[in-house]
Amino acid sequence: MKHLSIFVLVLSACAFAACGDEDTPTPKYHSPAPFYQPADDDTTPVAQLRRDFFARTGSYLLFNDTIQRQFVGTDINGDPVNFSETIDLGYYIGYTYSSTDTYSYTYLTAYEQQKQMVDYLEEYVLWHFKGRLKPFLYFLCNEIKVTYRTGNTSTLYAAAGQRGVAVAGNYLLQRQRTDAQKQQYAQRVIGTMIGQLANNFGEDFAPFYGISSAWYGLTWSQFGTDQTAALGSIGFIGTGSLSIYAPDTEEDLKQFAVASITYSDAEFAGRYGRYPLVMQKFQLVKQILGSLGFVFEKNA
Repeated sequence: MKHLSIFVLVLSACAFAACGDEDTPTPKYHSPAPFYQPADDDTTPVAQLRRDFFARTGSYLLFNDTIQRQFVGTDINGDPVNFSETIDLGYYIGYTYSSTDTYSYTYLTAYEQQKQMVDYLEEYVLWHFKGRLKPFLYFLCNEIKVTYRTGNTSTLYAAAGQRGVAVAGNYLLQRQRTDAQKQQYAQRVIGTMIGQLANNFGEDFAPFYGISSAWYGLTWSQFGTDQTAALGSIGFIGTGSLSIYAPDTEEDLKQFAVASITYSDAEFAGRYGRYPLVMQKFQLVKQILGSLGFVFEKNA
């Protein structure tokens, strides 16, 4: 057995030496960027609109949810077989499954409407999201519907995931809207985006999570009979998805992120000023969002 062990070691050493003589393998990397931009030979106005958008913003622009479609061969009957990949707003890096919520869309197909939505986003929404907080892509469509895992359905203004943001234009495109209505719609879109985008950078919010870390997911009633006061005393401004519990980390951050764009400092203090932990978390969220690239005031 001793001689066999020595023989194995010698073989192993030779193998390592042989590997050392060979060139180091070079990993093959295929950039996904071509899937999100028009083909080089596409000279249509829509293609140019998408190229110009990327040049100005650094985010990709899509008008349908198909990322790639490739011919892979034929089936047993000789019919063509294609591989298609579509945007999954529930996709998260590191997870091996897709969201159990199902999104469906109707598309914007008229160039005039596509251009109108791009102009709207640039005037009312895009300037808020700079730096690291800038979405990878924007998918502009006519309508967004979601079927939740519970079976319930809803029509959304916008939907956000790690890959990007989908924005519905049907409300704006139905008829002429006032500036106040456009501002209100933008606030809803931004509110949808900000919570998800903040959670995409959860590691940056460690100081925020630390303040209420001992109470995530607990029943709030053990801290008092009044919901607002009980939650506020431990640093929360809302419940979890089940209303008897305090929120988890993702819910908590989304609630504060939305609050940071909904209320001025004075308005928020008027609501929660008597809860020191809440006020501390509010200021932290604003500071961290700003460091990630969120712009609260235009031309600030």
